[in-house]
Amino acid sequence: MIEFKIQNYNRPLAIDKILELIEEKQLEISEINLALIVEDFLNYWKSLENMDITDLADFIYSASCLLLIKSKSLLPEANLSQEEEAEIKEFQDRIIFFKEFKIAKSNIAKLFGENRLFSRNYLNVLNNGKFFYPSTNLTIENLSQEINKLFDDLKINFQESIQKEILTLESKINEVLERLSKVKEDSFVSLSKDKTKLEAIVLFLALLHLAKDKIIVLEQNELFSNIIIKPQNQP
Repeated sequence: MIEFKIQNYNRPLAIDKILELIEEKQLEISEINLALIVEDFLNYWKSLENMDITDLADFIYSASCLLLIKSKSLLPEANLSQEEEAEIKEFQDRIIFFKEFKIAKSNIAKLFGENRLFSRNYLNVLNNGKFFYPSTNLTIENLSQEINKLFDDLKINFQESIQKEILTLESKINEVLERLSKVKEDSFVSLSKDKTKLEAIVLFLALLHLAKDKIIVLEQNELFSNIIIKPQNQP
């Protein structure tokens, strides 16, 4: 007897949520569409509690990639490094892979059924005596475990000392406004000092949103120079 068991494949929680958000909006997986779900994704992350280190690493990595995509969509003239472009492409391909795997898993479940058993004779009849005979201990669970191992090898390693920190545009916007209520002007370098790469990205997005809403003014004397931040009504 060949036994096929359809088990729950443990996809990374972050990727699973991204797929769910994309499917809810009936969107294709693309850079433009991924930029549209950033805030929903961060809000979902904020609602989670007691996340283990593996899921936390996936969420930090996914949030970093999504925010990079979002910043690219807000500043289309900005030139990303080859490394950043490659990171976005790899992230997008990873989401596409998991979507295809999800579809394949569903098709296998429909074809063989939950825990359904087939005899070799029955399989021979199905295919006129010609059929691939897998190992008798081959199950979907085995395959899932192997795929998990593959992605563990590819996964970015994060130190276990990582602290969970929820980053939202709202919190960074409030941080900027509070800072400007105390000083006449500030700078991006000053605000982003001692912050992680992810925090700096969210902070930059917050500045862009405030400037777009005409709450602040951003000044930069030359390309790549420090960005000066002033309240809109500041002379």
